[in-house]
Amino acid sequence: MNAVDKAPHYIMVDFLRPTGEAVCLTDLGVAFMKAQAIPPGNGPLAFRIAVEKKISKAGNAFYDYVQNAIPFPDGLSTTVRVAGAIVPMGTPHPSQRGHPTREGSAPVMVAGIPYTATVYLTESRSPFYVKVIAHKTPSSAGGIPTRVPRGGRIVT
Repeated sequence: MNAVDKAPHYIMVDFLRPTGEAVCLTDLGVAFMKAQAIPPGNGPLAFRIAVEKKISKAGNAFYDYVQNAIPFPDGLSTTVRVAGAIVPMGTPHPSQRGHPTREGSAPVMVAGIPYTATVYLTESRSPFYVKVIAHKTPSSAGGIPTRVPRGGRIVT
């Protein structure tokens, strides 16, 4: 079984308040729940995202999630947990469009395989934009090119 087959169909992304409590759907407001077609009875549940596996051109499994207009009650202080690991966020800085942004990266284990999770949280006109990327961590070959051919085989 190769690494792509071992990778789960999805990983979980959790959003937490600075106190460590989960951000609940009701914390995001009725308008957000209505826009996402979430029944009012689910309001007390945690705001969690199942990010589906994708396959890169190189044949590796990765995870990518983007969403606009999330009204996080704690704004840029929102904590993000990817595949069970809290991603430490840096200090706010301007995005390419000048909006306040925090970003961070952390190593995470996905089915026993090391991945790197990167999170971007940006304050925008439509309250907040979030992007989460988790990709397989490159093997630490020290920058030395691999001796094994990629995408082909040696014919003798």
